[in-house]
This record gives sequence, structure tokens and C-alpha cells, in this order.
Amino acid sequence: MRKKKGFGKGMGILALAVAVFILFSGVGVAAGTVHNNNTGIDYDTIQAAIDAASAGDEIHVDSGTYYENVNVNKQLKIIGENSNSVIVIANDENKSTFEVRADWVIISGFTVRHVTKISAGIHLNNTNRSNISNNIVLNNHVGIMIYKSRENVVTNNDVSHNHYGIPISGSNNNTIRNNTLTSNTYYYPPTYGNTGMGISIYDSSDNSLKNNSISHNDYGIYITNSPNGSHNNILSTNNFIENSVQAHDYYSDNS
Repeated sequence: MRKKKGFGKGMGILALAVAVFILFSGVGVAAGTVHNNNTGIDYDTIQAAIDAASAGDEIHVDSGTYYENVNVNKQLKIIGENSNSVIVIANDENKSTFEVRADWVIISGFTVRHVTKISAGIHLNNTNRSNISNNIVLNNHVGIMIYKSRENVVTNNDVSHNHYGIPISGSNNNTIRNNTLTSNTYYYPPTYGNTGMGISIYDSSDNSLKNNSISHNDYGIYITNSPNGSHNNILSTNNFIENSVQAHDYYSDNS
């Protein structure tokens, strides 16, 4: 039987049109770049994956740039594919990029940058026993903030070019080790304070600061006067390089 002229060409155009429709409508296409490793479901944003997750799930984030403020309110493991290629930038610069208000949270493998107001790249807020590791945190007002939190571990992060690198406030028994803190210096209006710091401790006791590389900050480590005092903090084998002031301790029982 002879085929009608143009029939094959017409079917090809139809197939192409269907493919284009599927591509742009999302039908049958895995749209997410954020994965819940426990359920196998993909999401477009980190926050969507967190909202849908159950406590104890692991969220994996593919390489890319994500413009969002991430609120972590349950026990989760949130892992970026690579800290050099997974970049999270706050949509709202007045809020922290990662706001952690749950215990036993792990955040690892991200670049977190450009929070320019009085907020943090990563904020541990009333958080206990969480782990922040292998992140690059730069160009924020505050790098990694530990506030009213206990027994957290902050390790192997590059915290650089912020105003405050790692401030610890009202927090006890945390471990800060093997981090690089470079060029955390003053660059904001005077109402925000006019001294940059690598690590600062305010109203906090029994924290361990060990094996950190601290260089070219206004203050390397600053333990400040506070209402309840900051006592029994252990500073061990930290490497201070060309900070304007290497270390300042208002009290005498930190070592």
C-alpha cells in the first residue's frame, strides 16, 4: 500500500510537539534537584523537601544555586553534593539563610553567602547536639551563629569575609574545631558594631575551641564582658596569624 505523501513528516512534527509539551508541563519529568533519600521523592527547593520530610530523613541537594531562606524545624540530615558547587543565597537578607530550631540536625556541603543585614549564614537558635561541617560561609554579617544552644559541633568549615565569623552567645558545651576563619573584619555601618571577629564568646561557658586556623581578622578570638560571665572555655592549639588582636579575654579562668 502506498503511503500518503507527507504522512511521515506530519507524524514527526506531532511527536516533537508532544515532547515539547511534556518537557514544559513537567508531565513524566523528574523536576527536583533536591532529593529525600528515604522516600525517593524529588523537590525543586530545599525548603519544600524539609517541609515534606519526616524527622530523621536525609535530604540530598544537587549542585546549583538556590535562592531561599531555609527553616529547619525537625531532626534532619541536609547534605550538599559539594560545598564548592551547592550555593545557597538568602531571598530575604534580613533573615538567616539556614535557621535551625531543632536538635540533632546535620548541615554539610554548602556555600552560604550574602546575608548583609543583622542575620547569619547559619543560625543555631536554641539547638542542641547538631553538627555543622564542611561548609563555606562567606560575605555575611554573621557567619555561623550559636545562640542559646548546647553540645553542638562546628567543624571543618571555611568561615571568611564576614563581619563576625562564629559568635557564641548564651551557649555552653559546644565544640568549635578545625575551622578556617579568615578576614572577618568590620565593613558595616557603626550601628552594627565596628570590630570584626573570628570567634567571639559572650555569656557562654565550657566551650571547646580547638585546632582552628584564625588569620587576618580584627580580633582572632574575643571573650567579652557579659552579665553572667564566660568561664571555663578551653582554647587549645589554635593557629593565630596576623590578626589585629590575636586574642582578648575579659576573664581569667578561660584557658
